Amino acid sequence: MTDCYKSIAPCEELYQNRIYVTGTLKWNSSGNPPEVTCKKLAKGEAVVKYNSPGIAIVKWRDKKEVLFIFTEFKGQMMKARVKQNDTRTPKPILKYNEIMAAADWQNEMLAYYMSEKRTGRWYKKIGNHIISIMLLNGYYLYNKYSTKKKKISYDDYRHNIKKILLSQVERRIAERPETDSANPVRHLPERTPVTENGGQLRRQCKVCYKKKQNHKFIPFYCPSCPEKPAICPGKCFTTCYKHVKT
Repeated sequence: MTDCYKSIAPCEELYQNRIYVTGTLKWNSSGNPPEVTCKKLAKGEAVVKYNSPGIAIVKWRDKKEVLFIFTEFKGQMMKARVKQNDTRTPKPILKYNEIMAAADWQNEMLAYYMSEKRTGRWYKKIGNHIISIMLLNGYYLYNKYSTKKKKISYDDYRHNIKKILLSQVERRIAERPETDSANPVRHLPERTPVTENGGQLRRQCKVCYKKKQNHKFIPFYCPSCPEKPAICPGKCFTTCYKHVKT
């Protein structure tokens, strides 16, 4: 369970429907027993409180105090080995760490690459988050079933995925059928060359001339066309070459 949904009231309702819960509890949740939350504990000590329906709340102190709520396990202390040290830990906490270790690891790895923060659209955030989870799951399966002895890092895995995707794009571009010439013509407006007198050569736009409007002479032309016509770089250029790939 996440912190947003954990308090005593919903746990009691779930317990009545034979749905058991185990997880951390917010310190300011309504209904928390003060004899548990306010009790001072030394390192390694724990205090458990049961209510009438069977909901248990335990506070345990290790490096810091942790508040737990559970309905599935009992609150007995069990031996656990952490960093080559034997400690006594409540059973619900051990089970929680055992089950939620993968989810916590996933959240930690995803936090290093927060791609969904780069966009404001909610559906784009969902899509980016799903892609991030797919990449992370693929990384886990790759290291698990790879025949290589040395595992690669997640950063190297992402880099390899990018190389594979880009290589496929390059292959598709290479397999694309060629146009009429090896170097397709690119129609882009350019300024006319300077005359011997140092002035800019100006001519009338061919589009404006056909429409019989805007009789101004302009210093732009298309050098890719055989006749090198003068043409306005704005709307006239778009109208003239809208069917030509530039």
